Amino acid sequence: MKIVYLVHQFYPDHYTGTEKFLLELAKGCQRMGHRVHVVSYSFRQRSSFSQEQSGVLTQKIVYEGVPITFVRLQKEPADRQYNLEPGEMLNFARRMLAEEKPDIVHAAHTMGVHDFIYAAREAGIPYLLTLTDFFLLCPKFTLMTSSNSLCAGPEHGSACNQLCGEIPNAAIRRRLEIASEFLRQAHRVIAPSRFLGEMFRKEHGDLNLREIGYGISYSRIRRNLRRYQPGDKLTFFYGGSFIRHKGVHILAQAFKWVKGDAELKIYGSGQYEYALKQAAENDPRIELCGVFSADQIGDVLGQVDVAIVPSIWYENTPIILLEALASNVPAVVTDLGGMTEVVKNGVSGRTFPIGDVHQLRDILQSLIQNPEALNAYKDNLKGQFILSVEQVALAYEREYLSAFPNRLRNFDF
Repeated sequence: MKIVYLVHQFYPDHYTGTEKFLLELAKGCQRMGHRVHVVSYSFRQRSSFSQEQSGVLTQKIVYEGVPITFVRLQKEPADRQYNLEPGEMLNFARRMLAEEKPDIVHAAHTMGVHDFIYAAREAGIPYLLTLTDFFLLCPKFTLMTSSNSLCAGPEHGSACNQLCGEIPNAAIRRRLEIASEFLRQAHRVIAPSRFLGEMFRKEHGDLNLREIGYGISYSRIRRNLRRYQPGDKLTFFYGGSFIRHKGVHILAQAFKWVKGDAELKIYGSGQYEYALKQAAENDPRIELCGVFSADQIGDVLGQVDVAIVPSIWYENTPIILLEALASNVPAVVTDLGGMTEVVKNGVSGRTFPIGDVHQLRDILQSLIQNPEALNAYKDNLKGQFILSVEQVALAYEREYLSAFPNRLRNFDF
């Protein structure tokens, strides 16, 4: 089977959760004998692209054995981030799909590459959508209002008009209509968490939706076997982007108020890096550790005691959180979104209200004063089931094949 994947950004330039999920899925399908090709939007310098076709810049590379075509419009439209109308990439998308001849198209994120959905529909190619965030509900993709509060959903555009007036209401309503068409005409819509699926059903009604969680690469995971006694020093861990909705600033504020023998290791990069560097300069217990590669995850999680995910938006189920839990590292997370499906308060870690610096501080202080409490969380994690990347690839393969119930024997694997 030939599969064309669509995504808004990709390796090696971007390597957060969506990109990690898609790379592992593509490699998994390759191992099962399928042919794959990733199409990703890119903001690389225009001079780095090798070709131009009908106003679309292209560059082809191979990353970890996966063929990738980067695309970028010669002229960026001002509304690129939220417009879902057929655009200037449509003719290019038609030609590329005609050349690639995929059996199925699978979008992990449609921002910048939604014209390939139109082209697939025109060509009669079935497509899948994986809901990696709220992009098809919210043009900001975070479901956060202009005042940085959480939004309960667009309510067919009326909430957007009231809470995020900077985008014209007519454009929002039209965008939601198109998003609904994308979702309803998909062969399958996949939600990595029950919470995310319910949010989309709330707005778009009954969808052909199934839940397939994210998987992790167990070959890179090593079980953290440390046991704790009173007085043990703790190392807290954050791994992710330094952007506002990830809540790393909440963690930095909370940690500066805790007392006792503890340290905080922060991995990642982003817009808050300068502020975090200042925090580290003022508190020697905080260490900015840069970014780590996928192959280093076992070493990193083997040296920490508690993973913290302080997001202030509706997280799906962050892969770094799943990797921590699979490594037998308890977690402290915000009590919203898909994270509460994998972290049960007082069982496999602790949860706290969104943005509550004081509650987070109190949880960290309690763990510092009673590190032996972590032993029970670690014991409970031994029985927690988390999918592998191989299991996820098999689950998606079943969804791909279900689009062709009468043709299974005819595919060239």
